Amino acid sequence: MRIEIKYRSSEGPHLIDLDSNDLDQLRNSSDVFVQQSHPALKSLHIEGNPDELELLAVALLNRAIALRRPL
Repeated sequence: MRIEIKYRSSEGPHLIDLDSNDLDQLRNSSDVFVQQSHPALKSLHIEGNPDELELLAVALLNRAIALRRPL
């Protein structure tokens, strides 16, 4: 299992590749934070109040449900 988070900056495209260990860490933490050191130092930190984080979670869940629906 793996989830790709792609983002761009003025320095070009970047990728954070979340594997099952990263996802377990996120699930068992009270903070949404992942840091990776390979191939370069990267971190992902999502902050928000409970309502904002819930909206993000719902958006992700809705996308996952949509992907499971047959065409």
